[in-house]
Amino acid sequence: QLTSEEVSEMTTLPPVNENSSRRASTPILPEPGRQAARSMRRFVQTLSELDRLSRDEALDEIADTLVVKGSGKDSLVLLEELTRLIKARLDRK
Repeated sequence: QLTSEEVSEMTTLPPVNENSSRRASTPILPEPGRQAARSMRRFVQTLSELDRLSRDEALDEIADTLVVKGSGKDSLVLLEELTRLIKARLDRK
């Protein structure tokens, strides 16, 4: 079930102002990429709202599940790449 924010993201396009200078913007992702981005934002938001113990338990369960299902290494590669990209953007600020 989608939240109202997710529905708004899917249906609202940013206004186009041809007179403003072009700045680098986030490219519009194809649908699977957009879904992955929304899911990752939801994942981070949900974990951020948990107390420390609940967050640790959730992360521990996620780690167990990923390793048992055989996607631990692939997940680690993706998360390391995401970490690199986030750090690069934070360093620019």
